[in-house]
Amino acid sequence: MSLTAKQPRIAIATGEDYALPGKDCWKDDRDLRKALLSIMGQEEGVDIINWRDENQPWERYDAIFVSSTWDIPHHPQAFFQWVDRCTTNRQRLINDSQLILDNVIKSCYLQFLMDRFQHEPLPNCSIIPCAFFGEKADPIYNVRAVNGKTLDQLIDDLTIVNPLWQAKGIVIKPVISADALSTYLYNTSGSEFPNIANPALLLDQPAAQQTFDRLTRQPQLRGIILQPYIDGVEQGEYSLVFFNDTFSHAIRKPGGFVQNSSKDRVPVTDPAELTDMIAFGKKALEHMADRYGSHALTRTRIDLFKDGDHYYLCELECTEPNTNLQRFDEPAQQEILKRYALAIYDQALVLMQQGQWLSKPAV
Repeated sequence: MSLTAKQPRIAIATGEDYALPGKDCWKDDRDLRKALLSIMGQEEGVDIINWRDENQPWERYDAIFVSSTWDIPHHPQAFFQWVDRCTTNRQRLINDSQLILDNVIKSCYLQFLMDRFQHEPLPNCSIIPCAFFGEKADPIYNVRAVNGKTLDQLIDDLTIVNPLWQAKGIVIKPVISADALSTYLYNTSGSEFPNIANPALLLDQPAAQQTFDRLTRQPQLRGIILQPYIDGVEQGEYSLVFFNDTFSHAIRKPGGFVQNSSKDRVPVTDPAELTDMIAFGKKALEHMADRYGSHALTRTRIDLFKDGDHYYLCELECTEPNTNLQRFDEPAQQEILKRYALAIYDQALVLMQQGQWLSKPAV
């Protein structure tokens, strides 16, 4: 690579909490910026910027990497408008803008993956069953109207179709959410859940109905997701990170409902433990590439549970996933950062070249 060649100008988009005066930005963003500048052989040309800064001329960037924008659920409409601004004349976002929008509105991509794996099943692998409800139906986002039914009646209807809904609990969460925000567990069976992060998240029937009603009445959330509680949650959630379609690294969270403490996550390095999950993840990425294009996904985190010999994919996060870099020792972090930065840089080059082609005057 010639260091004299024109290099892309890259923005790393972060949330407002990491862009306040006097506050450090997210460590992963700082490290990624440093790694990108090293690849580019420059000291400048990569900026970490608050996505909500309305004074930023985003069109000056060849590529905008959506990184630690974890305040999206609090400002979803503003984020959708920001995506439009960033892509007014051409594609600038990493990942691809339509993919990001459909990933924020989880009912879009989850329904797509459920349908795809139903038609092309993978042995011992499936998307965790999901049902999407709102006060009003929204076919574009796969949301069904409640139509006056109670939460229990809706669950009974779902159980007729799939016995997995006879679980000992039902997860309730908004369609637009992050980091388990407003995520609850309806204890439908009176069972014990000893490993729940916060007992206030475990709801009896009246509280579950009240919570369901309250969340469905908030149109900015785009509806509610119901999911059956899978016993494999007690063994811990796996998070696998891919750059493009290549597996990079994985961690496991502690077992239990909404056990999100970062410091308790541990690296998973045994290839035998990961083989089936990597294959499952690659198949999911293949389906997403079929829908959005081969260059749409640059960085993805796939979250799974193992229940017996069966794997359930519960999230495919490609908007602003925490890639859990800080759970690894320093040498491993540096190796991951090299792969991470190179994936972002390569896609930034593609976007820059597309922009140059689009800006050429017609002959």
